[in-house]
Amino acid sequence: MKVYADLIREVLHKGKKVKGRNGYTIQIAGASIKWDVSDAVMLFPTARKLYLYGILGELAALVRQPNHINDFKAWGCNYWDQFGDANGNLNLDYGNAWKDGVDQIARVKRALLTKKNRYNRDLMIVGWRPNLISKLTLPCCHFAYQYLCDSDDNLHLIWYQRSADIMVGVPSDIVLANVMLIAMAYETNLFPDTVTMHFGSAHIYQKHLRSAEQVLLLEENLPNEYTHYDTTSLRLSDFSPGMIDIHYTPRRPIKFECVR
Repeated sequence: MKVYADLIREVLHKGKKVKGRNGYTIQIAGASIKWDVSDAVMLFPTARKLYLYGILGELAALVRQPNHINDFKAWGCNYWDQFGDANGNLNLDYGNAWKDGVDQIARVKRALLTKKNRYNRDLMIVGWRPNLISKLTLPCCHFAYQYLCDSDDNLHLIWYQRSADIMVGVPSDIVLANVMLIAMAYETNLFPDTVTMHFGSAHIYQKHLRSAEQVLLLEENLPNEYTHYDTTSLRLSDFSPGMIDIHYTPRRPIKFECVR
């Protein structure tokens, strides 16, 4: 995926060494990537194996307001096991803030279904509650998702992320962004068009630098691989992995230790 390779290269070549709460990173302040999404085709990094079922399972858990690691494990996602307390409990804005007081997914959907409101610029799902940050298991890394519809009824997603672990988190986030756009477009009879992702801190952990160079070399020498998918009833509001069949041929695994 060219835009992902460009992002890795920019961080490696222009990043500054920063000490954070969990180790040294090479970081750039402010970065963006953008790519096209068309009907029945999506684009994401292919140089290393992605565990798609777990990624899609995470989204299925998020739209159902998870509060325990078992809420994720039930959908085949084990990523959150490391963050649960002694009893497996989680306190997350991810997913929960989306439906706290106002069901933001439903609000966006209703607006996009009406000609009068689908072009509004306030069609956002926001998962950032500052009053709860000190109590959260992990403050949201990606926290806002804006849907914009153009005059040709093409739907665009603008994704906002405060902290982006380029090697571990961002490939999964790219898959999520694809599906969040495509699912909302299907649910509202619109056409998925582009995804734009904005990152505050775009960083690579120092322990990942050698593997990052390896991934960059592979991504640079691979063509953009458009991955086909099949769906007949794709919805974001009650998403489940069985709603979409992604025809994905993974390449070799390249391991990156997750940094909490």
